[in-house]
Amino acid sequence: MCKYLETQYVGSNTVIAIAGNIEHQEVVDQITNSLGSLHDGNILPMFPHEKKVISKRVALEHRPTEQAHLAIGLAGFANDDPDRHALSIMSVILGETMSSRLFEEVREQRGLAYDIHSGAHFYSDCGAFVVESGIDPSRVDEAIPVILKELSKMRDGVTEAEWTQALQLTKGRMMLRMEESRAVSSFLGVQELIRGEVQSVDEVIANISAVTREDIKRAANRVIKSENLVLAIVGPFDDSDHFEAMLKLD
Repeated sequence: MCKYLETQYVGSNTVIAIAGNIEHQEVVDQITNSLGSLHDGNILPMFPHEKKVISKRVALEHRPTEQAHLAIGLAGFANDDPDRHALSIMSVILGETMSSRLFEEVREQRGLAYDIHSGAHFYSDCGAFVVESGIDPSRVDEAIPVILKELSKMRDGVTEAEWTQALQLTKGRMMLRMEESRAVSSFLGVQELIRGEVQSVDEVIANISAVTREDIKRAANRVIKSENLVLAIVGPFDDSDHFEAMLKLD
C-alpha cells in the first residue's frame, strides 16, 4: 500500500480544480506552498480494458432480507465515445425520472418496486449501463422480465416527446449543478483527470442539444445486447442458474 501511495499519489498524477471568487495567481501560490514538495514519481501504467467473453453472468449473494436488491448491467461507452451523450439521454428516458419508462411500468403500473432507476457511467476506456432496483423477493421472477422488456424496447427508438423532455431535463439539471462552486470544480477536474482536456459548460450543452432520436436508437442498439447482460442480486435466493436462464432480450 505504501509503495502504491508513493508511485501514484504524486505531483505528476494530481489534478487540482478550484472554482469560486479567487484569483488565479493567489491559488497557484498557495498550492505551491502547500504541495510544492510533492515529487513526480514513476507512475504505474494503466492496464487497458480488455473485452472478455462473459462466462458467469450472475453474481448472487444469499441474504435473508425482506427486500431483494438487483443490478442489471451492460457494457457501456468510454468517456470519449461520440455516443456517450446519446446514451445519457437514453438513460433519462429509461429510468432517471418519475415519468421514465421503468418507473411508470415497474412501479406505477405493476407495483413491483418502490425504487428503480438506470444510469450510464463513463470511464477512461470503458463504461457501464446499469439498472438498479429493490424488489419484494416473491416478485423478482416477475420483475426481471419486465425490466428486460423495457430495455429491449429502447432499441426501437423513443418518441419525440420523450426526446424533447429528456434533452431539456439534462440541460436544465446541468445548469442547476453549475450554480455550486463545488460542482464546477468537479466538472472541470474530472474531465482533466479522465480525458486530459476540458470542455466548457456551453460546449457540453451544445453537444447534448445535438443529440437526435436516431443517435439514441443507435446508442441503444450498441449497448443493449443479450450477450452483454449480467445480473448482481442480493436476497434470499440460492439458485444462480435460475436467474441466468432469465437473462435474455426479446
